[in-house]
Order: sequence, then C-alpha cells, then structure tokens
Amino acid sequence: MSATLLIVDDVPENLAILGQLLRAAGYRVRAANRGAVALKYATLEPPPDLILLDLMMPEMDGHEVLDHLRADPRTREIPVIFVTAMDSAETETLCLEQGAADFVTKPIVASVVLARVRNQLELRRARAWLLDQNAFLETEVARRVAEVQAIRDESERKANFDDLTGLPNRNLLDDRLAQAIERSRADASPLIVLMLSLDRFKSVNAHLGRGAGDRALRLVAERLARLTAATDTLARVEGDEFILVMKADEREAVTRYAQPMLDAVMAPLSIDEHEIVLSASIGMATFPKDGDTADRLLRHATVALSKIKIAGGQGFRFYAPAMNVRALERLDLERDLREAIQKGGLSLHYQPQIDLRNGQIIGAEALARWQHPRRDWISPGDFIPLAEESGLIGPLGKWVLHEACRQNQAWQTAGLPPVTVAVNVSALQFAAYDVVDLTATILRETGLAPEYLELELTESAAMADTLAFIEATHRLKELAISLSIDDFGTGFSSLSYLRRFRIDRLKIDQTFVRDIVQDPSSAAIVAAIINLAHSLNLAAIAEGVETEAQLRFLRAQDCDEMQGYYFSRPLPASEFEALLRSERLLAFPTETVAASRTLLLVDDDPQIRFMLERLFAHEGYRVLTAGDGYAALELLALNAVDVVVSDADMPRMDGAEFLVRVSAMYPGTMRILLSGTIDPKLIAKSVNQGEIFKFLTKPWKTAELREAVREAFRIIEHRAKRHPLALPGGGMDSKPV
Repeated sequence: MSATLLIVDDVPENLAILGQLLRAAGYRVRAANRGAVALKYATLEPPPDLILLDLMMPEMDGHEVLDHLRADPRTREIPVIFVTAMDSAETETLCLEQGAADFVTKPIVASVVLARVRNQLELRRARAWLLDQNAFLETEVARRVAEVQAIRDESERKANFDDLTGLPNRNLLDDRLAQAIERSRADASPLIVLMLSLDRFKSVNAHLGRGAGDRALRLVAERLARLTAATDTLARVEGDEFILVMKADEREAVTRYAQPMLDAVMAPLSIDEHEIVLSASIGMATFPKDGDTADRLLRHATVALSKIKIAGGQGFRFYAPAMNVRALERLDLERDLREAIQKGGLSLHYQPQIDLRNGQIIGAEALARWQHPRRDWISPGDFIPLAEESGLIGPLGKWVLHEACRQNQAWQTAGLPPVTVAVNVSALQFAAYDVVDLTATILRETGLAPEYLELELTESAAMADTLAFIEATHRLKELAISLSIDDFGTGFSSLSYLRRFRIDRLKIDQTFVRDIVQDPSSAAIVAAIINLAHSLNLAAIAEGVETEAQLRFLRAQDCDEMQGYYFSRPLPASEFEALLRSERLLAFPTETVAASRTLLLVDDDPQIRFMLERLFAHEGYRVLTAGDGYAALELLALNAVDVVVSDADMPRMDGAEFLVRVSAMYPGTMRILLSGTIDPKLIAKSVNQGEIFKFLTKPWKTAELREAVREAFRIIEHRAKRHPLALPGGGMDSKPV
C-alpha cells in the first residue's frame, strides 16, 4: 500500500506543483492551505506517513504547526519535512532542533524532494520495524520472565504445599511451627499442635479405589480448613494425617477444634454414588508443657494419637509423659512381633468345638499365641490390636491361615478323625488382601481339602463394603469352604443383607453367653440369634461356655454347637491331637426331672437362711438356698423352681432387681419379697417391676410367711391342673398362665 503524504502551503500553485509531483510518484496526497486545516487533516484515518510543511504561512506558521503536532499524542511520531524559501544554515538548524526530520528549500527540485521523501519514509518504516522488534523482544522477554517465575512459583508451591489438597505440606509446616514457637515464647501466648488421623482409611482405597480415596481426602481437608482461623496452619503431612498448629489453650483446643473436627469428619461423604462415613483420632501436645521444640511437640502429639488409636479411635487425647514410656515399649513390642511372624516365634492353640446333640468334637478354632522370649506369654488382646495398628495383621493372618491348614492336613495324614479348623479373618485383612485368592493358594500349598476349613468373618468386615463382602462370600463358597459370622450381635449387621451372605453359621459372642443365666436381655438375645440362624437354615454356635447352667440353657434353646472352657481351654497342637485320639465326648448333665413343690430361699445373711430353711423343713418342699441374686440365678438355671422367697436388701443385686430378672426369665414362678424396712418406693418398685406375689416385712410372722408360701404353691398346682404341659418354673419358653 502506497504511503499517505500531507502537504501544507498557503500558496495554491505550490500545493498544485508539489501534489502533482508526489501523486506521479505513486503517493496518496492530502493538501492543506493553512495550519489549522493541516492539524485537522493530520488526525484523519489513515494518519499521514509524512508531512511536508511550509515554514512561512499566515495565521499559523510552520513552527507553530509543528509544536501542535508534537504536543498531540496522535501526531507526535509523524515525521515532518520543512519546505521554505529561506535558505540559510540558521533556519535549517532551528527547524531540525525543533524536531523536523528534514529541510527542503524552494524553488523545489523534484529529484531532491522525492529522494528526501523516500528517505524519510524508509526511515519511518525502519523505525516502525525496530519498534515492532523491540516490542516483540520486550513481549518475549516478559513471557520468558513469566515462565521462569511460574516455574519458580510452582517449584515453591510443590516445595511447600500438598498437591492433592492444596494445604501446606511438612516443609511449610516446619517453618510455620518454628515461627509460632518463637512468637509463643516471646509473648507467652498459648500454642497447641493437633495431629489428626483418619481411622481405617485404607479400607476406602481398598474397596473403592485410590481415586475415590483422594476425593475423600480433599473433601475432608475442605471441611477441616473451614474450622480453622486465619492465624492457624493446617497441613497434610502424610497419607490420611493432618496437623494443625493453633493459638489456643486446652479448653479452646477441645471446644473449637478437636470435637468439631471429629464431628466434621463423621458427616457422610458421597463418593461415586457411595455414601462413606469416616471417623478420626486426634492427639494433641501443648507448648511448652509437652515440649519446647517443634520436634518434641510433633513427637508427643504422635504419641497421644497412637494412644487414642490403641483405645479404638474416634476420639481425642492430650499428651501425658507416661505415654512416652508406653509408646517406646509399644515400638519395641511391634519390632518383636514382626520378628516373631517372620521367624516362627508364634504358635497356634486349638479350642475344640462340640456338637450339642451328640457331644462329639466336630472342629476347633485356631487361636494365635505368642510366648515372648523375655516377657513370657503375651495376651492376644494385646498383640492382635498391635498388629492391626502397625499393619502386621496381614502377615499375621497369612501365617495363621497357612499354619492352621498345614496342621489340620498333618492330623488327617496321621489318621486322626477329620475335623474342621476355623480361622478368624479381620476386617483389616479383608480390606488389605484378596482373601479368596489367598485362601485358594494356601489350600493348594497345604493339600487340605476345603471342606475342613472354616473362615470366621467379622460383622465389621461385612458392613465396611457390603456388596464386595457378598461377592467375596459367593467366591469363597465356590471353593467349598465353610463360612461363619464371628461375634454375631456385637456389630451392626443389616438383616436385609444377612440373607444374601453365603454363610453356614452364626457365632454367638461370649459377652452374651457369659450373662445368659443372670441377665434377661442377654438370654433373650441369645435365644433370638439361635432362632434367627435356624430360620435362615444356618447353624448357631456359642463361644465362651464355661458353666453347666450356660450349657443347659443353650441346649434348651436348641443351640447347635459350642466351644468354651466348660469342655476345654485352647490347647497346643500336641494336646489337641491327644484329645482327638481319645475320642472324648462332652458329658451332658443329667436333665433335671421336674421336682414338685421346689422352694428357693435367697438371703445374704447365713443366719436368716438357716432360719428360713428350718421354717420350711417339714412342709414337704424341696428347699434350695442362695446367698445372693447371682447364685440364685445359677440355681434357677439348673433346677425347676416353683416359688422364690428373696430378701430385698442384698449387696451386688437387690431383691427387686433380682425378681425383675426372675420374672423375665422364669415367668411361671411365684415370687415373694421380704424386707426389713417399710419403704413405699421400694414396695412400688418391687410390685411394678418384679411382679411379686407377696411383700412381707422382717421380722416376719411365721404363720403369715408359711401361709404365703402355701398359697403360692396352691396357685402353682392349680395352674398345673389347667395346663398339664406347662414347664415348671416357666423359663424362656414358658408363656404366662
């Protein structure tokens, strides 16, 4: 495109000559006959590339026009060539100093004008090119500087912030904690380090995948961040652990931080159409009480965190100096346990499982035992939780499963009667390993037929990821092994899911079995579990059976199997082998024949019991006595009792509470309460809760007490005539008559 030139002259002939010359040379020309018009034309689009300006003009001469051009940002950079008849060095110097690009004298010489115009245009183009290049270079330099800065910023971010959550990382935490300690030391302000760890978070990654676990961590981080102040530092340091440095005293640490954080973590998370409920454990250390350096504060917060984890998690705890000693002992014990697993320092004991219909040994539960080289026997209640917390439960579980299968196959090879060995599989093992593949591999390696292996699965494993658990039970059943739900009733099993599990038996937890004779609730729960198992075509096995009364109750409820100290403690492999060879059977107690007119007298005073027993010695009753409510409940479990006479004021369990239990468990009995005080509240409580037949005061009137007991037996006998099949004393199967 040709250049645009503006020519300015007050003489029309000059404009015509100059315009014709320039147009002939191919330029576009604008012409102005005075200065004001020239200034207007100079701002039109496209702007002129060069101005040829007459110096001597009326109204506004060339000098004044040039001043206006240079003052206007729109025209400041347009080159100007002065055209004048004043041919002097002084004039030319003045024009150039004013800012003119060149100087042409009149009369004009065409070749000179064209040459100078061409030179100025080329200079302008060169200048524009240089400006463009300079702008490009400046832009490029700015871009490169920005890239370098971005790299530096990213490097600094990566060095100081966690990629997943955007929170400060360990590096930045160390720096800010050091600064916080110095400020706290200077102004004596409170400072606490809080360490939070999510409980059993590995199961989320195991069941839903690492991507879901990462999303869960981001959501948790956002929730925690919303609970912190601007002066706090919340960092993610490793895996599922977060550390908070806060200016707060211990009360504020609990009310403003620890408890709200626990609540925030427990709020359900929605991840990939799954609802996840997490929990957390928190350990805290206070400056300077628990440490005057960052390292000590962090170490002691970790110790406090470990303590709450050992206690089951889902809580918070402040550091106490005694924890440090225990933490060091725990680290030593963890090292020793790892070595014991690797070098064969563990053993298995086997507790027999008995068929309650024929008394035969049908199996055994394999239980890990650890005889420490320096501490002797260590309880499984100590080293199993340690294995779970330290990540050793996987290797430990593998060893137990392999050793149990190997030993069972060895017994069968030796010609012993084949039995099933049950092995516990914890929720953590279920989350950490493919239990199906592991079991199949071990069965192949040991040669044990799968029908002689049972896996005891916990309710927590079932409910952690129910659909995955259902699939796993189906795959395990395809291996032809037996499956049971261990400690049933202690977790949160959904009955709607239970029918979908491919299991063979429900194992009743010993916490219920322990109290079935004394506690109506436990007795009802055990009876309900047995009925539930049978309705689902499952077997019911009770663990922790230790007394004849417990055995009688379980058999009366048609429980299928049992294990416990009543038959045998857990035995080393050699002793269990000897037990199998002996073919010993469980000796069932002789079933109680319903004795007519059985009277139970309960009083904690031996002299009172003697007096009562002598009172009824010649009444024709079978008389039983007990010194407290617990002993009386044992007698009720072993005997068919018709009438119970109980003192109200007894230690451990008063008479009213005792009769409440008797009423619930043996509703067919007649119950009489004796009390040395006339307390209306006690009478109301006894009548309303214990459903007593009579309330008599001490000292009793012999005739009145004797007549009350006789009347009670008359009612019992009347019932028997009306309902000849009713069970004496009632019991869990009895219905009120």
